[in-house]
Amino acid sequence: MIECVVEDPNFFENPLPEGIASDPLILYHGTCSGWSSVIETQGFLSPQSPINVEDIRQVLSQYKKMDWHGPSGGDDCLRKYGLDSTENAVNTTPSFTHRYRLARQYAVNIGGEILDSMDAALKDLDAYVIDGAVRTEHLKKIKKTIQDLSSRGASEDAVVLQKRHDYLNGSNALRSDIDALGRQREFCNAIRAGAFPVVYAIKTNINGLDFSHFSKDEFRALHSIPVEEIIAKVEYRNGAVWEMREEMACVPVSGTEIKHTMFWADVIKRI
Repeated sequence: MIECVVEDPNFFENPLPEGIASDPLILYHGTCSGWSSVIETQGFLSPQSPINVEDIRQVLSQYKKMDWHGPSGGDDCLRKYGLDSTENAVNTTPSFTHRYRLARQYAVNIGGEILDSMDAALKDLDAYVIDGAVRTEHLKKIKKTIQDLSSRGASEDAVVLQKRHDYLNGSNALRSDIDALGRQREFCNAIRAGAFPVVYAIKTNINGLDFSHFSKDEFRALHSIPVEEIIAKVEYRNGAVWEMREEMACVPVSGTEIKHTMFWADVIKRI
């Protein structure tokens, strides 16, 4: 595997040798160094769940216990990226693109969307304990529901909600439950600690790709990709600046990328 280090965070071009950069059969995957040990020992697994499903369920269970969604909708984000409709882990398939700069763009987001959603969910829970305004807003809604239930004679339901209100109103039990999510915090911190963007390159087998994502310049592997098929790695050890281009997500930005886009469009037509 060829290894390349880019020192300049503002360098956006493909730094790999011309023989790789000009080959349309080379696809790229943007990630971060926090995942490198797994990728470089196991390859790109398909399907896989980046985060332990029990850790996801434990966080979502806390939201359910509180009957709350968080100011940033942390539980909805985590459910979207972590669990499917049957409450099983969302097994993702690795995503690749023929556009190097697009892969680099994905790599800038250290940890990826699943880690973002877990992070957001945990921060929302912490905010509930720390920020009185966040807690008060939720408690007011519960109190109003309790009053409505009592006025309608639904006293048993009102009692249940009152117990939830007491639990949420700065109780030691609530703090203890949220503090118990330490394993999830440690996991997020471990992946992101000192991490930097990384782009991997593979020599693809056209027959092993799902072409349904071509509209976004992305392909998903239909099978696991072994380490031996990873031909290059680019590390941005000083970080990488997000490329501020409005056209970045939809328009190729170099002649090589245009040629590669035309190549893959022709492949699609012939399938």
